[in-house]
Amino acid sequence: MVNRRIHNASKDIALRLLARRRDTREIAKICDFSTRTLARTIKRHRMTGSVAKAAVLGAGRPRLINSKDATVLLRLAKHRPSTFLDEYQRYLHTHRHLPVSIATVHRTFERAGLSVKRVQKMAAERD
Repeated sequence: MVNRRIHNASKDIALRLLARRRDTREIAKICDFSTRTLARTIKRHRMTGSVAKAAVLGAGRPRLINSKDATVLLRLAKHRPSTFLDEYQRYLHTHRHLPVSIATVHRTFERAGLSVKRVQKMAAERD
């Protein structure tokens, strides 16, 4: 029973059994998790009113390009869409003091819903 996901419904059932004055060892056996897990569930329910774990915020590595830099990059792409990714990279390095890779620039476009092909297509439609 190491490191497995226990559904919130099972934890709710355990709390209902606890309200019916069942023994904690018996509840743990019925719900198929440890007494320690039951104790954590009870504690979390008392503290938050819910058995669900809080969502993790900010997990992972922080992005190199923040929203303001991404906005500048996207405006530049709309203004000069025929520019290559390495030129966008150079622009960010010289004007925004951001030494980022070409892959980071490409991912920024992808997150905005743009591909290099779509940016060039916008240029053709504009001209």
